[in-house]
Amino acid sequence: MTSTLSAMTGDFLNKILPTYKEGYLIVAVGHGPRLDANGKYGHTRWEERPFLWPDMALTAVEFIQNHAMVGDVYTCPYLMKTPKREKGNAAWRALIHSDVDTLIDPCVVHDLGSDAFIVWSGSLGHGHVYVPLAYPVMPVQHEMLCRGLATHLGGDKAKVSENDLLRPPGTFNHKSAVNGGLMTAVWSN
Repeated sequence: MTSTLSAMTGDFLNKILPTYKEGYLIVAVGHGPRLDANGKYGHTRWEERPFLWPDMALTAVEFIQNHAMVGDVYTCPYLMKTPKREKGNAAWRALIHSDVDTLIDPCVVHDLGSDAFIVWSGSLGHGHVYVPLAYPVMPVQHEMLCRGLATHLGGDKAKVSENDLLRPPGTFNHKSAVNGGLMTAVWSN
């Protein structure tokens, strides 16, 4: 099963990140998923690690898989020019995204173009929608396009930046597990 999860993660990264462009893939891990005193979901420790892309692609997938069973793993869907996950630091913006925490209609996503796809984030019917662009855009254009996509899909209007973190397929969402349930798979179709 691990090789299947690794393949799913690797395929996703190869789909969203250019293999001909060098930069840093930022991977974050929320260790120790928990609920705080107010019932808000969080983690006991947060870690972010940069991986030189594409040279360290296999190492990044291995890191993701080594942490997927015990914590929440996230990736930045845009390569960074430096090892820092900062706004304005993206090396390439030829993709837009939306974090949709309401029921996603796959037909609406399909209407965005044949390359648009959903990563089901582990909460029933919720996910991240990605739409590849024909060419790279400037930071202001990117944010405007992400805002438009969020509005169109009913997505999170705060997740419109090139330094956002989203769950990659081949990992697990641990939110239900802290409430006594089971962790749920993050996958892409």
